[in-house]
Amino acid sequence: MSGAVSEDPFRVYRVLRFKARYPSFSIAPETLALMKGIILSPEFKLIDPERMIKELKIVLSLPNPSIFFEGLKDIGGLFHFLQELEALIGVTQSPQYHPEGDAWTHTMLVLDKAALLTEDVLVRYAALVHDLGKGITPKEMLPRHIGHEDSGVKLVQKLSSRILAPNEWTEAAVVVTRFHLRVHRILEMKASSIIRMFYEMDAFRKPNLVKILSLATEADEMGKLKSAAPVSKYLEFCFDSVKEVSFKDIRPGLEGKAIGEAIQAERVRVLKKVMLSS
Repeated sequence: MSGAVSEDPFRVYRVLRFKARYPSFSIAPETLALMKGIILSPEFKLIDPERMIKELKIVLSLPNPSIFFEGLKDIGGLFHFLQELEALIGVTQSPQYHPEGDAWTHTMLVLDKAALLTEDVLVRYAALVHDLGKGITPKEMLPRHIGHEDSGVKLVQKLSSRILAPNEWTEAAVVVTRFHLRVHRILEMKASSIIRMFYEMDAFRKPNLVKILSLATEADEMGKLKSAAPVSKYLEFCFDSVKEVSFKDIRPGLEGKAIGEAIQAERVRVLKKVMLSS
């Protein structure tokens, strides 16, 4: 194994993927030492991102994908393609909301919980990167991470671009990063705010994003060592209540921009009614 790894630096990833697929597999100490040396070599830095994204597609389809990323962390191999993830290591969180540990530990838990909930790689990727914003929280703000969902969006886009992630991966990850905290607070939100969120995430044109956000938020809650969050199901309930509202439900005679505004207002009206009766 050691000789094969040294012939092709990319095999460092392959070894870790094998470990993730077969958790009982142990990597020999001499192979680990060789891998640690390879990741510092000039050849490792020249690995084609297209090979990396193909490998990640396989890794994220496995039952316990965190094993791959934990292995990469242990040999110091996150810095090249996945430095935004590396920045989460040791970043403190409020123990009141995150008894599980630092931002890295939370992320790995969320990733594996997402893998339990769904085989959808879009959800799993979104779970992996949903908290990248915590990696750049100023030290004086810790352990709080105010606004990390907004600051994380650019980091998600940057990482996704570097690894040549498919557009649908990036779109799903951005939606989850930007809106997961709102979903956790959805029971406190007004109908108008919930409808506005659906518009902001383009949910009426891309309803699959609602399911992705729901599953990722559920995994996020489970990654805090808590049971699954009922709020994620409430998100889907709210969307299902208004997704069929269209121009046929508004008064006739409207034109242009007024049509869209009337449909949005009707969706708010319908959701208010549903929320009062539920």
